Amino acid sequence: GNGRGLVDRFLNLFFIATNFFNTRVRLFFSGLKRETHVYAVSGGRHMKLDIYRPKAGGSPAPVLLYAHGGGWRVGWRKLIEPAFFAQVKRGYALVSITYSFTNKAVWPVQVHEVKAAVRWVRANADQFGFDAGKIVLTGASAGGHLACVAGLSGPNTLEGALGETTTTSDVCGILA
Repeated sequence: GNGRGLVDRFLNLFFIATNFFNTRVRLFFSGLKRETHVYAVSGGRHMKLDIYRPKAGGSPAPVLLYAHGGGWRVGWRKLIEPAFFAQVKRGYALVSITYSFTNKAVWPVQVHEVKAAVRWVRANADQFGFDAGKIVLTGASAGGHLACVAGLSGPNTLEGALGETTTTSDVCGILA
């Protein structure tokens, strides 16, 4: 009944707050810096991504493109599973994206947004020190589902028309 819905909302807020605090603390102590950019406009909303880059090295960094979890209705690109920060320290670039929740957009817009983010990363690879040939889609929960659908559908399927770049949306791997 109604009491159960209130408990569910409270638990969701508790877990989001806990994850947010955990992420902020880990980010602070990691020494990593976040850069935020708009990768596309979808349904009139600016779709943003956050970039976390490894310390300057000699070669372009492979990219983990991350979609957060949240059951398609909650979540935030800044809520990153802590294990991914460790990958940045190992030399990967981490790109965490915003995607539309199902109360704002109808499927498959979310896949179009993921693919637009892949195209943006590839088009801006030189500027940010990314290896455009080594982009891996990953995510948690709903984000993992998005990574699988976007990655397994391949280029030219479920592309959509978002973003300003026309590079390919193919990826070299999926980690879900």
